[in-house]
Amino acid sequence: DLKLPPPAPPQRISACQDHDLREDGLLPFQGRGATELDVLEGAVTNAGSGSYAVGSVQLSPGVPAYFRPPLFGFPTAEGPGAWYRKLTFGKRGKPNNGWYGPPYGSQCLTGCPDALSGGITEIDDFHSRYWTYRMEWRTGSDGGVAWYYDDEFVWSMEAASFGEYKICNSSAPGAPCLRTPKRQVPAEPMSLVMNTAIGTWNGGPTALDGKHWPASLWVDYVRVWQKEEHTGCDPPDYPTAAYIEKHADLYGEPAKPLGSETCPPVYPASAHEHAKAILHAADGIRSEFHLKDSRVAADMQAAEANAQKAQAEYRAAWKEEVKAAEAAAAEAEAEAKKLQDTAKTKARDARHAIDGPRLIDGDEAQREQRGQR
Repeated sequence: DLKLPPPAPPQRISACQDHDLREDGLLPFQGRGATELDVLEGAVTNAGSGSYAVGSVQLSPGVPAYFRPPLFGFPTAEGPGAWYRKLTFGKRGKPNNGWYGPPYGSQCLTGCPDALSGGITEIDDFHSRYWTYRMEWRTGSDGGVAWYYDDEFVWSMEAASFGEYKICNSSAPGAPCLRTPKRQVPAEPMSLVMNTAIGTWNGGPTALDGKHWPASLWVDYVRVWQKEEHTGCDPPDYPTAAYIEKHADLYGEPAKPLGSETCPPVYPASAHEHAKAILHAADGIRSEFHLKDSRVAADMQAAEANAQKAQAEYRAAWKEEVKAAEAAAAEAEAEAKKLQDTAKTKARDARHAIDGPRLIDGDEAQREQRGQR
């Protein structure tokens, strides 16, 4: 009865795929994802007052549209628009009602995740002093994610927030139910990104009008804390290093020094046991397929081929979109330079217009003096 938001792009590393750990750097039949967790997304107004800061998490697949609040509206207590369960907000914290993610069924090259975010608004010293931004991220069935700004609790979501969401149309018997399966608090090893992301869709066309530059983001320090019994970014039950090395074109240049060079990795026994359990389950899946009709294996191979083809198409489309965006940026830069040159020319002409008569008047005065003499 599972019906996902259309048209969702295929998962690059799906639980339907068999992998060889030594060859691929991945565990077999284990789905992998790259959830976005934002410690801070903020904006400073031109006046410096009334600014805002939010922390967010992006989740796919998104919940059915029934649960999503209307844009600029707040979640309801229950029923339509109730949004996610077990969201808690601090004294000044509030849901970010300006963005709940792309509308259900949107054309999204990288998926259409739900955007769960909360923050504080009406900040008047966001631009004039350092703030501390903290995100506590706890994995597992009793985990969750919480945000603190200047040690003030802003908002949080519990593991129960990642549960199943389902809605059935009781007035239309036999109609398919809309359901989002249970998900989990992200357990993937993640990378850190710090940037000033400016775009026309978030900030409006004036974000690119050239009147806000130069702009600076000042970062005093970044600290990452992990439990002593679990440090590192290549755990046995979520291997990353070999796969990233084999697909370096997707990840870019690694930051130096590597975390493993400055902080030796340590993983608990539970991580190793989890990896063994995944490998054992994979043996059972393979045996089951071998016992079935060979057409199942053929269908699986065809599905795999289709998934790879779809991934290639999405990647090509993404590259075209990036290319178009770069071309538009170059065109905008050229237009800005043209306007700047025009302004300089007008300013120079204006100066000449002012200085010119003075020279003429001076020449005439000299001629008059000579005539008098």
